[in-house]
Amino acid sequence: MRWLFSLFLFITLTFYADAKILDYVEITVNNIPILHSEIEKYASENNVDEKSAAKELINKALLLSEARKEGLSIDNKTFETALENLAKANGFKNVEEFRKAVEKEGIQWKDLKKKLEEQLLIQKLIALKIKRNLKISDGEIEKVCKAEGTKAREVYYVVTDNSTLAEEIKSYLKEGLPFKNATKICTQENNCKSGFIGNVKRGMLLQPIDKIVWSSKIGVPQTVTINGKIYVIYVKGEKQASCNTEKIKEKLLKKEYAKALKSLVEKLRSTAHIEYFKP
Repeated sequence: MRWLFSLFLFITLTFYADAKILDYVEITVNNIPILHSEIEKYASENNVDEKSAAKELINKALLLSEARKEGLSIDNKTFETALENLAKANGFKNVEEFRKAVEKEGIQWKDLKKKLEEQLLIQKLIALKIKRNLKISDGEIEKVCKAEGTKAREVYYVVTDNSTLAEEIKSYLKEGLPFKNATKICTQENNCKSGFIGNVKRGMLLQPIDKIVWSSKIGVPQTVTINGKIYVIYVKGEKQASCNTEKIKEKLLKKEYAKALKSLVEKLRSTAHIEYFKP
């Protein structure tokens, strides 16, 4: 069988010896051929150099070889569903329309179906060897949440054009009066407004106010003048802002998946028979 494949390779390389070589087998991975045209196409479509493209195609061939070695197969229903989904993903109403468009582009329908089956086999292998073993604990999510989570400050404000009033309110707050009591003298009659800004994260407010909010000590009021108006900024407290646990879990799963896939490919590569050919 080995000599037969070598003969095929020889014919592929020498058939156009007196003309321009159209294509050739550049790499074999456990007797799975990778054509030069496949490498060029992958490089072009993924905006990478041919060396990187070849590496990715070798990895794919390693996984395909292992799937076949494991005796994995794709049942007709799964394959037909995948074919229908592929047709719809490419904007076609049905498989027949998709087939006609593919053949119009000069692509053999059987070749496309073969590539799809190979991709499904690889996906099945990954599900068997990797995905079903991936687990992320609540503790891991909480750890990332604390490390990446942002803080939020509970911020209140007073705005007035009366500096004496602003200083009086500021002194009440320094004495420890609750914000509601300290701002009783802030009324519409004396052109003063006060209220709760919210639980804000860094960068959410106008730059001068944001700077005051995040440079202030908790419970110590600060003032800043903007366009002739005096703002008393009071930070009552600080807490950890809530984090998106589902998003963090998804991020951790992707990281673990990439790590496990790399490990599997390296293991397969260590025992694989890979040959490189040049015309």
